[in-house]
Amino acid sequence: MSGLVGILTFFSTGFGLMVVGAIAAAIILFWEWRLALAGLFVVQVGVATVAVQVEQIPGEWAGVMTAVTALTCLILALSAQQVPRPVSLRQSGTFLLRAMVLVVVFLGWQALRDSIRIPELVPQVTALFVWLGLCVLVMLALSDNPLFYAVALLLWCVPVQAVVGVLLGIPALIALIGMLELAIALACSYLVLAEQLPVAEAPPILTDIVFPDPTARDTPVSAPSAPELEWLGGLARGWWRGLHRHAPAFRRPGSVRTDPAQGRAMPARKQP
Repeated sequence: MSGLVGILTFFSTGFGLMVVGAIAAAIILFWEWRLALAGLFVVQVGVATVAVQVEQIPGEWAGVMTAVTALTCLILALSAQQVPRPVSLRQSGTFLLRAMVLVVVFLGWQALRDSIRIPELVPQVTALFVWLGLCVLVMLALSDNPLFYAVALLLWCVPVQAVVGVLLGIPALIALIGMLELAIALACSYLVLAEQLPVAEAPPILTDIVFPDPTARDTPVSAPSAPELEWLGGLARGWWRGLHRHAPAFRRPGSVRTDPAQGRAMPARKQP
């Protein structure tokens, strides 16, 4: 692994540090899960190279960090490929919104980069780690799905492992952070798969007022047949005739009526 890290000395230069920071910003700007996983691995390789070439940590530690990150990216990629249309493909906000957020964060980073110091770290490396931390905070603020939550948390672990390796030099802590990364990847990959699981709907409880389901389709009502129409028409005619047969005859005051027995007209009594 030491020979491979020696080949990647490009990341230990000033321009290489800028490239690593730009890749972290590109993860937020484009918000595509394939690019995010590839960018996460490249950032890990760059930080591991810087930790070996500049901060002089053992190459074996950098190899463990890179291998763990590669395994977590593989776990997340397999989970995203298992579903036909992952919900995690949805972008958080628009491209312009994310670009504006990155510009504001970059201006704040430029104002604070000279005032933040980490003991035993080169100022350029410290500025890179601060930028990665700000990118993690932006991703956690904009994300609404488990895959990008995992990418943000794993990106947070990248500088933490390097700082622990430089300041403390305890391999057990680096291994513990690696185990935490694997746990994060497994948990978030399960959540990515759980997004697509069908949800069983509970039957509605019948009460006095039952609100209809707005997503349910209206059931088409079939037209009544000819015998049903004929039966309804006969029922309506019978009801109308019975209403006229039993209705009382009202007369206006002062009108005359005919006596059927004598055949002459008689004045009608006034109504009280």
